[in-house]
Amino acid sequence: YTYENESGKKILFDQAVTDGTSLSVDNENGTYKIIEVAGHETHLYFRGTTSVAFWIEDVYFFQITSNDSITEETLIKMVESVE
Repeated sequence: YTYENESGKKILFDQAVTDGTSLSVDNENGTYKIIEVAGHETHLYFRGTTSVAFWIEDVYFFQITSNDSITEETLIKMVESVE
């Protein structure tokens, strides 16, 4: 799912079944950390105006991405809102 406002700022929400593949994050050119959010190990990545959170719940991979320089606090609230 993608939300885009009139100025072109986007928030993308992805959900997929995990299939054992791995994911790499460029942590040399951005800020990367792992925290617990809503009982899940959640990976947060910030680089320039890009903000990303991803986590695995049961057999599902979830990801929220924004190109609008959202804050860590806002990104965490978005993760907490996923049911």
